[in-house]
Amino acid sequence: MTYSELLYRLYQKTTEKRRRPKSVPTEYPCIHIAGSNGKGTVAWKIAETLRCNGYRTGLFTSPHISSFRERIRIDGALIPEDEIVKRLKDRIDDDSNFFAITTNIALSYFSDQKVDFAVIETGLGGEFDATSAVQPILTIITSLSLEHTEILGNTLEDIARAKAGILKKGIPLILGPSVPKDLIEPYAAKLECPIFQALPDGNENTATAIEAMKRLPQSLSFDNQGLSSSPPCRMETIPHPDKTIILDAAHNPAALSHLFEEIHQEYPGRPVKCLLALSNKKPVSDCLKIVGQFTKNPAFFECPHYRLHPTALLKKEAGKLGLQSTVCTNIDQLIEKEPKEEVLLACGSFFMMKEIRKQLGINEIKDPDTLREKKS
Repeated sequence: MTYSELLYRLYQKTTEKRRRPKSVPTEYPCIHIAGSNGKGTVAWKIAETLRCNGYRTGLFTSPHISSFRERIRIDGALIPEDEIVKRLKDRIDDDSNFFAITTNIALSYFSDQKVDFAVIETGLGGEFDATSAVQPILTIITSLSLEHTEILGNTLEDIARAKAGILKKGIPLILGPSVPKDLIEPYAAKLECPIFQALPDGNENTATAIEAMKRLPQSLSFDNQGLSSSPPCRMETIPHPDKTIILDAAHNPAALSHLFEEIHQEYPGRPVKCLLALSNKKPVSDCLKIVGQFTKNPAFFECPHYRLHPTALLKKEAGKLGLQSTVCTNIDQLIEKEPKEEVLLACGSFFMMKEIRKQLGINEIKDPDTLREKKS
């Protein structure tokens, strides 16, 4: 079977199975990262800093934007198609779900490629997440906020318990600056995990990454581009001759609030035009209340992805909040229409970003549009 054929079959395996993963020993040290927001960025900064210090570093993150291959990287390079085919063809008939199989592919690839480190981002929660099969030398919880409540629970205490599922006995735990330490301490104490909390010094994700790497036995230099880099669609500035364009996949109230504050710190006094799409599992009203604090006329992006809320629903909910909204099918409409001094911010969901990036002419590896998870 080809890469596309195998991926198509993999995308059909979306059933979630709430079971603890079996431990998977690895020849390389792992850094395991959970959190409601920021975990992908922290993972990226750590992996890039390790790479800049000469360590061959694997990085496993999710979701991807334009290609499945983005999830698995070594020193920034995407896993080749033939490596996916080689590993997936023998596992495609497993009864495991999409994420468990993908995690297995990443761990085996890192092993065969003899990485010095692997930085592993959880998919959802912690205890039942497929990535919790690893035995890390360091665990990190970047932030806590209400998200995926239908699975993780309706309170911050529930979220904390889920994220604490990545803890392993005696393994140091790093907390992001905003994580309520009292919610995590009981779980850390039970497993005798020493806790180190990053100080609220400038960028929270950078502070968390630095605090984590200080706890590694290796002495690392931070005087490189590793800490200043970020993954795509995280406060990403897109070059344009006439417009300031920012892409950010902030997709829940806490992330959106942090994003708009960051935008206004970075571009003080400049108006913001928000182009928004929201996943159909996100709380529409809560997200729009945050958006409405910073802009009164959002545009909703019409994107043919089944996991996005219909724009008609977004407009209806926006109207209830007194927001004057429009619908946009192409970001060029806003680039041409809106004033040049306005910051154009596209945000709200990973599921809109592939189309946005295509419309902006960004040249990157893309899978066919027909390859996506099965609608359940």
